[in-house]
Amino acid sequence: MSIFATKKFLPLPEVEPEREMCPLDFQEKWGLTINEMSYVLGVSPHTYKHWRARKGTKSHNEIPTSQKLHCKALDQLWSISGMPNVRVLAKKYL
Repeated sequence: MSIFATKKFLPLPEVEPEREMCPLDFQEKWGLTINEMSYVLGVSPHTYKHWRARKGTKSHNEIPTSQKLHCKALDQLWSISGMPNVRVLAKKYL
């Protein structure tokens, strides 16, 4: 008889998966530049730089929840299918 058959295991509590992903974490995970990130998110590089600014500075803007959800969805998609060649696309359009 194994040790696992003698012990009763309690079920693990269900943990709600993380709903959002900060664009800064997304950029670091996938190794993208500021221009590539702005292209992926559909905002100007200027707007993305304002999101990256330190809190409390004049140029800081809060990151919209919709962009955080967008990053989480892209992260899941790219984890499954692989990252597209964003560098070529961003250089072409920016």
